[in-house]
Amino acid sequence: MSDPFFAGLGAAGMFLVIYAGVLAFFLQFYVMGIYNQTKAANINLKILVGLFQTHEDRLELRKQDPNSIFYKKN
Repeated sequence: MSDPFFAGLGAAGMFLVIYAGVLAFFLQFYVMGIYNQTKAANINLKILVGLFQTHEDRLELRKQDPNSIFYKKN
């Protein structure tokens, strides 16, 4: 005699249990992928903030002294 729990699920229920098991196995890789992409995006944002700060500093120097080396006439 089969176990009453598995007998109550039927074929579709057993399929869903196996499917959930497979998805649970791959969940950790999905989460780590999101984590790694977030870390990469954070590094890129830090680089952008640094570049914008440098640009802002150069604009401030240009306002203080238009004849400085940071002022290039086109």
